[in-house]
Amino acid sequence: NLTVRMFEEHPDVLERYRDRFRYVMVDEYQDTNLAQYKLVKLLAGQHRNLAVVGDDDQAIYGWRGSSVEYILNFHQYFDDPEVVTLTQNYRAAPELVAASNSLANHFVERRDKELEAASNANGEIHIYRNKSETHEGVKIADILKQQNKSGVPYAEMAVLVRTNALPS
Repeated sequence: NLTVRMFEEHPDVLERYRDRFRYVMVDEYQDTNLAQYKLVKLLAGQHRNLAVVGDDDQAIYGWRGSSVEYILNFHQYFDDPEVVTLTQNYRAAPELVAASNSLANHFVERRDKELEAASNANGEIHIYRNKSETHEGVKIADILKQQNKSGVPYAEMAVLVRTNALPS
């Protein structure tokens, strides 16, 4: 990273930026890569006014160069941090939170924690195996049609898709 290299080779420039940015906050820290880690360490090193937010269970960008190590070993890289673990999930129903806890407990690189649902909402989890993307689309369309027949207007439905590639 050229910025890191500039700061390392020109301490006077680093000092100007340290004085300008006396407080540093990083969101989604679990997705930090080596260059970003070095940049944060350089900028926050003098004043030690650093706050980071992240969840090791949500580290998903290892394929892009990030490493969950930077959040798991934060206390080794930055002296005596105060770590606050948030364990209440305000978005999901208890069934989903329990299922995600069960899955996350199998992760090798993670801090031990159990989330609790703050909501009493009812939730259902359905798991489907699909033979292909086409079969998956047909299954989703069928589910939407069934919901519509049971009284849910299409305008109140949404399908969220997370993918890194779509067929052409």
